[in-house]
Amino acid sequence: MKIGYYPSKHINNNVVSFLEKHAKQQPHKIAFYFSRHSGLQLKLFNHKSITYLNFNSKVSSVAGGFLKLGIRKKDRVIVFVPISPELYISVAALQRIGAIPVLLDSLSRQEQLAIIIKNSRPCGIVAPTIWLRMSEKYLDRFGIGIRIAADENFEEGNIVRLASLFSGLAQEIAPVQRDHTALITYTTGSSGVPKGANRTHHFLAAQHYALKRLFPYRQTDVDLPVFPVFALNNLASGVTTVIPAIDISKPSPEDAKILLSQILQLKVNCMTLAPSSFRNLAIYCNETGITLEGISRVLTGGAPISETDISKFITTAPHSKNWILYGSTEVEPIAYIESKKMLSIKAPKLTNVTKVGVNVGKIDKALRYKCIDIETGDIRQAIDIQKREVDRGEIGELIVAGKHVCLGYYKNKEAFLRTKIKDKSGTVWHRTGDLARIDQSGYLWIVGRRHNVIKLDNDYFFPVRPEIILKDIPHITNAAYLNFKHKHKQKIVAVIVLKRKDREIEEKCRNNINKIFKKEKLPLNEVIFMEEIPMDVRHHSKVDYNSLRQKLNEIFV
Repeated sequence: MKIGYYPSKHINNNVVSFLEKHAKQQPHKIAFYFSRHSGLQLKLFNHKSITYLNFNSKVSSVAGGFLKLGIRKKDRVIVFVPISPELYISVAALQRIGAIPVLLDSLSRQEQLAIIIKNSRPCGIVAPTIWLRMSEKYLDRFGIGIRIAADENFEEGNIVRLASLFSGLAQEIAPVQRDHTALITYTTGSSGVPKGANRTHHFLAAQHYALKRLFPYRQTDVDLPVFPVFALNNLASGVTTVIPAIDISKPSPEDAKILLSQILQLKVNCMTLAPSSFRNLAIYCNETGITLEGISRVLTGGAPISETDISKFITTAPHSKNWILYGSTEVEPIAYIESKKMLSIKAPKLTNVTKVGVNVGKIDKALRYKCIDIETGDIRQAIDIQKREVDRGEIGELIVAGKHVCLGYYKNKEAFLRTKIKDKSGTVWHRTGDLARIDQSGYLWIVGRRHNVIKLDNDYFFPVRPEIILKDIPHITNAAYLNFKHKHKQKIVAVIVLKRKDREIEEKCRNNINKIFKKEKLPLNEVIFMEEIPMDVRHHSKVDYNSLRQKLNEIFV
């Protein structure tokens, strides 16, 4: 029987069993390459490595140390650690004893952290020493007594150093039920209120099997994933992971150069990139005349990606199969398409160009799916889902159901009602919040988010395709197409970021945009230039429309 699929409590329901298996079968294989060095002061990074045997040994010892500190099965522990071996050791050690790691999107807003703590009620936290010191009164207030420093600073007061647990007694894997929570990941979504995706051991295993079926690794692969959760999938797959020496939530002009240095030095042949990393790496390589001959496969997803960016990357990595992956925290993968296939499918000519969207491929065969009416609000009772379904080719909100669909949120019924639908058969459907249409060939075209629809008279306008058009205009590095309320009226704007501030270029771009939008018959009241557009905190690839609307309201006040 497969790991994560046992009907009753069992060691092999615990996802740490994947790691244990690889530590026995390939003990000397490198699990992680990582660098303590950040920036490009050195031409080559001083990478360190850890084998599967050593990594699993540290996980087992830290698990025993966690038990000695008083952490028990089902206890929640916040893990606020930069992408590093310590992050994955902490997560796996907690899972090993049946405790529940709580990962966060961002700790930038204290009011969000308060909501997360009240919801998850953690008994401990693993974080950098400096953060633990600064937040001492805050942690006292919420009764979080177990405090573990993830870095190498000395212990002080009631702070325990994670490294001091590496030499502890090994701890056996705790048997768990398949629906036992393995990981809680908090996302804010479009509402701005954090909700914790309840990722059970069965769900994580099902997600791994889905990714393995679609994108199998070879044992010789060396993968560089910028998303932390994909490194967990790599551990389950038994491949070597290069931890990126960048922080995608805090982009730097040096990021592409840093990634390139790691790719060449460690002979990386696979990557999982955010659209921002995908785009910037291609631009940097094209500008410097570098070709990535050794790259054989790239996955990218997390936000819409344009045909222009894909074409640039194909030139950069000519031997690579580049897969556009569409999914979410709750369902990964949903759909996928290879880059050359995507480029070969011409976008349809529609009267309203915003209804074209972007092609993200065909939906995974393991999922059931439907598109329901755009105006469907919260559903608080079992319904006949067929009555809400739109005709094929029409735009509706995409909903999906299947084994690798997260079924709920940790102790949050309200979030369930907002984002799930239970039909009369008992099936739980996840509402993606994405508006899409499925064409006659079965391809899924994403047009925008449900909360960002522009409704004018009796027609709808969607942001994805206009934003792709805007970003393809020379001198423009980022763009957003949205509406907001101003003096009780709807105002529709294009917000533009230029490579450099220049009045002549600004005027040229404004004229060009007005001309394009007039030709496409798209509503537009004004073109606004900003130094930057607020982006999502996780991987800086999607526009944060709520924050942008706040900025626009401040400008127009």
